[in-house]
Amino acid sequence: MSIKDLFGKKSNKILSSKTTEGINEQFNSTGYSTSQEIDENRFFPNIDFTDPANWARYGSAEKYYNDAIVSIYQTYPYDGSLTEKQQWIKRS
Repeated sequence: MSIKDLFGKKSNKILSSKTTEGINEQFNSTGYSTSQEIDENRFFPNIDFTDPANWARYGSAEKYYNDAIVSIYQTYPYDGSLTEKQQWIKRS
């Protein structure tokens, strides 16, 4: 058997569309697709984050950075499903 035999054939089969159940099984979670839709409609303000003076209103920017790092390594669901990770992002 040559490589031409493997890749030379063209298929005219039409792939069936995936159902919601199939997509949810692929992502190993039931609420990921709806969570993804909500995330796509999320509002992001037009703020320049390169300078902490633009967004740090109360307290010090250093405290904001430290709290963010602690929140990430203590609460992020490293072994969680895609839905749990998406929910963590929304809560952060």
